[in-house]
Amino acid sequence: LVEAESSAGTQVIYDPPMANDVWGVDDSVDVSCTPASGSTFPLAAPGPLTTVTCIATDESGNPSAPETFSVTVQDTTPPVIDDDFDFEPPTTPYNLSADSSTFLLTWGPFGVIDADSAPLVECTPGTRDDNVQPPLYKFFHDFPVGTTTVICTATDDNGLIASISFPVAVFDDIPPVITLNGDSTITLD
Repeated sequence: LVEAESSAGTQVIYDPPMANDVWGVDDSVDVSCTPASGSTFPLAAPGPLTTVTCIATDESGNPSAPETFSVTVQDTTPPVIDDDFDFEPPTTPYNLSADSSTFLLTWGPFGVIDADSAPLVECTPGTRDDNVQPPLYKFFHDFPVGTTTVICTATDDNGLIASISFPVAVFDDIPPVITLNGDSTITLD
């Protein structure tokens, strides 16, 4: 068993099997295996199980019967979310404007590293920006006044999950404005 390094699989280095021949006749026996040591073994089809076939050939050119062994590429590592977010706007405090009741904040693009090339990434609350495609992700949300905790999760094809969270605090620092209706005429009897 080997751990997948990417969606393509992983490079596997193995020692080829030993072979010997009739003592005193052939001093060396060449062993060749397919796929060769150092090849990338796939995680997805035709993987994750790959059969390696080895044949030994003596100095006289006589091949052995093929021998096989299997290499299985597995994904047991959860995704890793790059939490070095870029925020738009980039600085706090997040203060409401005079004509708004919510504050639009965007975070990303950020990456998710996993053997799965496109894990499912969600942020709650948040809406994914479909103009940014995996492996990069970008989200936005209209935040109300107060502190909201955002939770982002990444789930790969094997159900392995990673999550991060961060708070967003929106302030209303605009005092109310009183608008008079104008002069009123009152008639007394």
